[in-house]
Amino acid sequence: MMLTKKILITLVAACLFMSVAFMPVAHAEDKAVPATKAPAEKAVEKKSEPAKTEAKAETKPEAKAEAKTDAKPAISASSPAGVAPTAFAPPTEAEVIQARILLNQKLPYDITFGKEDAPTSMTEYASLSCPHCKAFYTEVFDKLKQNYIDTGRVKFVFRNYPLNLPALRAAMILECGVPADKRTMFLGAIFKAQDEWAYKEKEEEVVEKLKSIAKLGGLDNSKFDACAKDKALEDGMLRQQLQAQKALGVNSTPTLYINDKKYFDKKEYEVLAKAIDDVFKGAGDEDKSDKKADKPADKKDEPKAEDKKAEPKAAEKPADKSDKPADKKDEGKDAKDKH
Repeated sequence: MMLTKKILITLVAACLFMSVAFMPVAHAEDKAVPATKAPAEKAVEKKSEPAKTEAKAETKPEAKAEAKTDAKPAISASSPAGVAPTAFAPPTEAEVIQARILLNQKLPYDITFGKEDAPTSMTEYASLSCPHCKAFYTEVFDKLKQNYIDTGRVKFVFRNYPLNLPALRAAMILECGVPADKRTMFLGAIFKAQDEWAYKEKEEEVVEKLKSIAKLGGLDNSKFDACAKDKALEDGMLRQQLQAQKALGVNSTPTLYINDKKYFDKKEYEVLAKAIDDVFKGAGDEDKSDKKADKPADKKDEPKAEDKKAEPKAAEKPADKSDKPADKKDEGKDAKDKH
C-alpha cells in the first residue's frame, strides 16, 4: 500500500511539473503571432492601395487622350442635325494654306451655281437634314441667286456635309442618281420635303421617302437602290467631310465662306448682301488706289522736264528789258548836249 501511494504521488507531481513547464511557452507563441505579424500585413495592404490608385490616375488620362486623337466621326441616325459628331484641334499655319486651296479648288461632289469666272465665290457646307440649312435655302438663297448669282457677280458652291445617316443617304442619291443638269432642281426638292424624310427613326423609312422624291425627278428604283448602297461613294463623302472638318474647322451647318474668308454674321439676305457688296467695294478701292499710285509718278517727271526748259527763257527776258531802258537814257543825254 505504501508503495502504491508513493508511486501515485510521484506521478501526480510529474504531471504538475510538466503542465507548469510547458503552458507559458504555448500561450506566449499564440499571442505573439497576431500581435506582430497581422498588423504588419495590414500596413502593407494600406500602403499598396494608394500606389494602385496613383498608377490608375496616371494611366487613365493618357488612354483617354489617345482615344480622343484617334477618334473618327461616326454617322448615325441619332446624330444631331446641326452639330458635328467630333471636334479636332485648331488648324496649324500649314492647314490654313490647305484651307485656302480647298476653298478654291473644284471637288468631286460640288454643286455649282453661276459662272465659273465670277469675281466673287461663295462656298456653303450644309447638311440636307439640317433645318437651318433648309431655312437658308428657302428664305435666302433664292434672292441671292436672283440678284448676285444669275447676274454673274457670284459663283455659289454647295458642298454636302452630312451630320447623320439620313443626310448621308440623301447626299448619295443627289450625287449618284440625279443627272447633273437636274441636280440643282433636285436639291431644292429635297430641302422643301425635309420634314417627310429627315426625321425618320429607321433607315428603311428614310430610303423609302427619298425614293418617292427621286421618282419625281425621273430616277428609277434600280438606279436608286444602287446609289443608296454604293460603299465607295459613301466613303468618299465621309472623307470629304473629315477634310473640311480638319482643314477648315467646320463643326456646324450651314457654314459659309466668301472667297477664302469665313462668314460669321447673321445668315439673313440683307446682312449677307451687304457683306458681298463690301467685298466688291473693297476690290474697287484697291483698284483705284493702284491707279493713283501709278499716276503721281508720271506727273512728277513731266514738270521737271518743263522746268528745265523754262529756266533759260526766264533769264533772257529780264536782260532784254534792262537793256532797253538804258538806251533810252543815253538818247536823252545826247539830246540835252545838242541843245
